Amino acid sequence: MRIAYVSADLGVPVFGRKGCSIHVQEVVRALRARGADVELFTARPEGDPPPGLEAVPVHPLPNPTAGDRAARARAALAANPDVRTALEREGPFDIVYERYSLWSYAGMGYARDHGTPGLLEVNAPLIEEAAEHRGLADRAGAERVAERVFRDATALLAVSAEVAAYLGRYPDAVRRTHVLPNGVNPERFPADLPPSRPGAFTVGFVGSMKAWHDLPTLVEAFVLFRRVAPDARLLLVGDGPERERLQGDLAARGLREAVEFTGAVAPGEVPGRAVPEAGDVLFLAAEGVRVHGRRPAGGRQPAGAARGDDPT
Repeated sequence: MRIAYVSADLGVPVFGRKGCSIHVQEVVRALRARGADVELFTARPEGDPPPGLEAVPVHPLPNPTAGDRAARARAALAANPDVRTALEREGPFDIVYERYSLWSYAGMGYARDHGTPGLLEVNAPLIEEAAEHRGLADRAGAERVAERVFRDATALLAVSAEVAAYLGRYPDAVRRTHVLPNGVNPERFPADLPPSRPGAFTVGFVGSMKAWHDLPTLVEAFVLFRRVAPDARLLLVGDGPERERLQGDLAARGLREAVEFTGAVAPGEVPGRAVPEAGDVLFLAAEGVRVHGRRPAGGRQPAGAARGDDPT
């Protein structure tokens, strides 16, 4: 089976170490483990492939970087014919799998025109995120792209119930949306891996410190939790533009000594830095919807396994 994986998002370096990058890598890895021949079509192909993905064919897509935000958006939208040309040149494919991005519609259009299943993975309400946190130069244009690509997709794969609810605003997406929560590669977290912080009840976060991960809510939750567990500690694995603000907030609350910032950690090192202790550790992670968490009852909760669906 030949699968075209399309990632036209300029913010997703497929071989990088961002959360979105690791997600692309693990999806490709999982598809290959099932015997599929996966080819990557990406606007951000830079960097060396991680171990196990060296043989994946990579087809670079246009990566407009010049100009202001509005100019880059127009260039990304204008790149759709190039994406279509690349797929036509390298096809046919049995499946087209695309990571939804603000300005890309060529992948699902190609799939529709060729009678090929087109699976559109939707990781977040991108239009809302861009408008609130980054600035969105052409919201009407982004909405038109969303309507088009949601209509053309055979199925939409939402990573949480919240994202599925967002997709419910689009009539063409309602009956073809499936919730497929993000998973964890268990090989990264073997059962005999010792806890990274034994003894202390640890509230943990793994991810980039970006505004949409709502880390101030995590700090508020930690403050409340310390009232009943005064020895609890907060472990923040990752880095980003919100780090300085978080450090100031925690210091103002007199909690700086109860918190550890590890800084950016290579993906392969995360299990050794953020493994919760079974049964008595609250471990939280945020991945694009909101802060969430779970207390393991009988075993560990690996970083990133919980999603916004988790009520605890």
